[in-house]
Amino acid sequence: MKENKQSIRKRFILLAIVTSILLIGSSILSILANVTKNQLVKVQKQQVILLLMAEEIKETSVNLTNQARSFVATGNEKFLQEYEHIVAWKNGNIARPKKVHHLLFPGRMISQYELLKELGTTKAEMDLLGKSADLSNQLVGVEMQAMECIRRGKYIKGIFSMQEGESLRDFSLRLLYDEAYISSVEGIMKPIEDFFITLDARMRRKVERAQNNMNLYTI
Repeated sequence: MKENKQSIRKRFILLAIVTSILLIGSSILSILANVTKNQLVKVQKQQVILLLMAEEIKETSVNLTNQARSFVATGNEKFLQEYEHIVAWKNGNIARPKKVHHLLFPGRMISQYELLKELGTTKAEMDLLGKSADLSNQLVGVEMQAMECIRRGKYIKGIFSMQEGESLRDFSLRLLYDEAYISSVEGIMKPIEDFFITLDARMRRKVERAQNNMNLYTI
């Protein structure tokens, strides 16, 4: 009888230990699953923000081209002012406008390049955008020469020279519509498209890894 009681007592202690271990393990896995879930949410939010930022850079380049062409074609000062405003907030010289996406820090004074670094892009991704930014800065020189010629009403020395018999307006329009300019615009877009692809692949891997971990902990 005494031996039976001792045996039952040992079994009870063993069962209590096993149960405690399982409870602790379950608690740890539950915590890990919750942490992984939070990481997944964070990764997905980062993916959305970076894609929005890349789209903003693309739209900014297109807007600069449109404003420059509109000013040269019409001489309307509002297009020149809008062009200068875009360049200023793009480079972080003034606060980002309210019209940018609410997740992309409207009202903050920071350049697009610095904001991208802060948001967590990799070196390879930044190199792609850096290539695009370099080409964009080269175009700014062309666009400024064309617009200054129209604004001042005379030839302004710059990257290009006027051809014999060419009017000031035709010269300025040629700068913004010739094959070299159009090719440069396409060159700006190519690294941005590659950035979209590279970023999407990287973030998809992170999302899948987080989802797999969460499913494992849950099981």
